[in-house]
Amino acid sequence: MKLLNYCNFYAFTFFVTLFTELNEIRQEMLRRESQMSGSDAIIRQLRAHEEDLNEELNAKNSQLAVLRVRLQEADQQIKTKAQQLTEIQSEKDRYVHGITFLLLRNV
Repeated sequence: MKLLNYCNFYAFTFFVTLFTELNEIRQEMLRRESQMSGSDAIIRQLRAHEEDLNEELNAKNSQLAVLRVRLQEADQQIKTKAQQLTEIQSEKDRYVHGITFLLLRNV
């Protein structure tokens, strides 16, 4: 009988220890699930922020493309105006040279 009580005591102690460890594991699991939920929320926020930044970057790239086109158009206008100016200056020089020639010839 003492042996049976002794075995029952150790079985009871074993089950209490097992139950305690099981509760500790459950608590640890709940704590880690809570941490994971927090991490998931942070990840969702970061992904949303990344999407916002990508949209902003795409908008800036579109604006930049428009500005590049405008710059090319302005450069072309400058080249055209410079060419026209050169042609006008050449024509002016021919007129001045012609007038000078006529004036010197009449002197």
